[in-house]
Amino acid sequence: MGRPLGMTENEKRILTLLYKAGPLSKQELANQGRMGWATVVKLTNRLLDAGVIECVGTSQRTFQKGKNAYTYGLTNRKPLAIGIDVEYKATTMILTNLSGDIIASKVHRTPENPDAGQFKRFLKRIIVSFLEHCVPDQSRLAGIGIGIPGIGMPSWVKENNHTSQEDIAPYLEQSLGLEVTIEINTRAYTVFEKWENQTFSSDDFIYVSIRTGVGSGIFVNGNLLRGEQGLAGEIGHFKVVQDGLPCRCGGRGCLETVINQYSLFRQYRQRVLKESPSRSVPSAEVLKSGLSDLFSRAREGNREALDIVAEMSGYLGYCLSHAIMVLNLPQIIISGNFGNDGSILLDPLRRDIRRNAFSKIDFMLHYYPIDPRGHTRGAALLILKDYFTGIPSH
Repeated sequence: MGRPLGMTENEKRILTLLYKAGPLSKQELANQGRMGWATVVKLTNRLLDAGVIECVGTSQRTFQKGKNAYTYGLTNRKPLAIGIDVEYKATTMILTNLSGDIIASKVHRTPENPDAGQFKRFLKRIIVSFLEHCVPDQSRLAGIGIGIPGIGMPSWVKENNHTSQEDIAPYLEQSLGLEVTIEINTRAYTVFEKWENQTFSSDDFIYVSIRTGVGSGIFVNGNLLRGEQGLAGEIGHFKVVQDGLPCRCGGRGCLETVINQYSLFRQYRQRVLKESPSRSVPSAEVLKSGLSDLFSRAREGNREALDIVAEMSGYLGYCLSHAIMVLNLPQIIISGNFGNDGSILLDPLRRDIRRNAFSKIDFMLHYYPIDPRGHTRGAALLILKDYFTGIPSH
C-alpha cells in the first residue's frame, strides 16, 4: 500500500476523529472537524473507496426528521504497520492497524553485542519471517517502524562498529522493498503515550524510562527534541560511579549500569528475599512481578526495599537535577515496570533533586507504570502518524 501520498489535512482530521471518538456520521464529522458538508461528503467517499474507512451502521437522529444517518469507522484491514521494539535482551514485533489492534506479535532474543552487519541481518531475518507468517497481504502494509536503544545498536563498546539509524533504514528498505522509519524507542513510547493515552498533557516535559537501559524523551513546545546527532536526553549515560561497571556506551559507571530493571531485580532477590546470586535471566513476567513486589514492600516500610529505592533515587536525582537545570522544563515523568506502588520513589527523588539543583527552581514529578503496548505501538506510529493529525513528528 505504501505511505498515504497526497492525503489532505482534512482527510487526516476525519481519520483522527474516527480514532478518538469512534463511529461518526458525516454531519458529526462536519461539526466536530469544523469542515463544510460538501467537503466531508467528498472526503469520506474518497476514504471509503481507498478502503481506509467503512460504513458501520446508523445513528439515531434525535432532533431531525427523516432517515437515520449512516455512521463511519476505521477499517481493521488497512493500512497495517509493523512496530518493532529492540531492547538488549528481547526484540518484540507487532502487526497493527489504524485502530491500534494487535493483529499478530512475536518476540525474539536480541543478539548479544552483535557487530553492525550482524545486527542489520538479524532485523532483516526476523522481519522476513514475520512477513511470511503474519502478513499474508503485504499490499495492505504501509511500512515498518523500529524503536532502537538511545545510543544505537550495536552499542558503541566495539570501536568503529557503530551503525546509525541512517545506516539501518536504507539497508532494510532496499532489502525488503518497504518503507522503514527508525527512532529511539523511548521517544517512540513517549509519542504513543501522548497520542493514545494522553498521559502527558503538557507540551514541555522530560520523560524518563527505566528498562534494560535508562532513556528519555524530551518535549519542547509540543515537539520532540532530538539533537544534532539524535542523542538529546541521554540521561542514562551520565557517570554516577567512578570506575564503576562497564557500560554499553564504552564508559564506566553510567546511570543505567546501576538502576536498570535487571540490576534492581538482582538487588531485590539478594537484599530483600535473601536469595543467593543467580546468573539466570528472569522472564518478563517474573521480572515485572519481582519489581512490583520490591516497590510494594518499600511502601509497606520494608527496610531493605526502602534502602534500594533510596539508592536508586540518589543516582537518578543527581542526574535529573542537571537535566532540570539545563532545560528548565517543569514536568518530569518517571516510568518503569514497578507496578502502582512505583510512586513511592517520588518523595525521595524530589528531595535528591532539590539537594543538587538550584533551590528555587520549580518542577513537578509524576510516576506511571510502563504500558506493555507502548514501545511497539509507538514504533508503529512512526508509520501510521501520516494518517492522523496531531501526532508529534519524530
